[in-house]
Amino acid sequence: MKTTKVLAVLATVLVTGFTLSAQDEATCPLAPEYTFNGLSAGLWHADLAGLNDALADAGYAPLPAAVLTYGQESTFGDLAGLRIGFHATYGAADSVAAERRAEFAFTLFGGSAEWAAPRGEGASISFGLSLGTGISVLRLVDHRPATFEDALSVPFRAQLDRWLYTAEPAIASESKPFGWLDLKLRLGYLFAFGRCWTIEGERLDPSPALFGGPIARVSFAIDVDKLFPEPLDDETSSEVSPG
Repeated sequence: MKTTKVLAVLATVLVTGFTLSAQDEATCPLAPEYTFNGLSAGLWHADLAGLNDALADAGYAPLPAAVLTYGQESTFGDLAGLRIGFHATYGAADSVAAERRAEFAFTLFGGSAEWAAPRGEGASISFGLSLGTGISVLRLVDHRPATFEDALSVPFRAQLDRWLYTAEPAIASESKPFGWLDLKLRLGYLFAFGRCWTIEGERLDPSPALFGGPIARVSFAIDVDKLFPEPLDDETSSEVSPG
């Protein structure tokens, strides 16, 4: 599942990147002044106290508060002014206590609107708000079955699902350390408003409270044309050569 998600993100980035790089003002007069399409990695310090209390009462170890994330981000708009973006974020954390294991994973999709101000060549600072939705999954493994018959006769695994609605105010800083590389640092606070947990479509009430916390992301975009420039042909070389 994780491999499939990573391949889907990479495919999206490549297709979108080649599409945008193929556009210019001659072929696409409405092309935006600013585009950013790249991959991201981050760290979300999520407040999972309510969920961890419920896990502890059931004999499971608490989940770590620091959750690693990865995903994809696309933004377009004005160099100075309004920018619109879309992003996909994935993350997971787990805990182990003897044979018992708890796995928490989530997939989030959202859109953002931000206001940017240039700060030099290839650099800018922006403020914005992102709204989205997604789903979280909690897998609980009670024990490891010793035999095939044991796995069939004694239930040992449960999976709970929960829809999420998210809101994230954030500030971002972008720079271009190399001509072919764009870097963006984004700091925000990700609120996750969860509905009740469900199992096989059945609602489980009551459910632990909503969770959220500060999140930091680093995104990068690579300009392949600048990283691997095409060599000049003979005619072009003669034209630019002196004499």
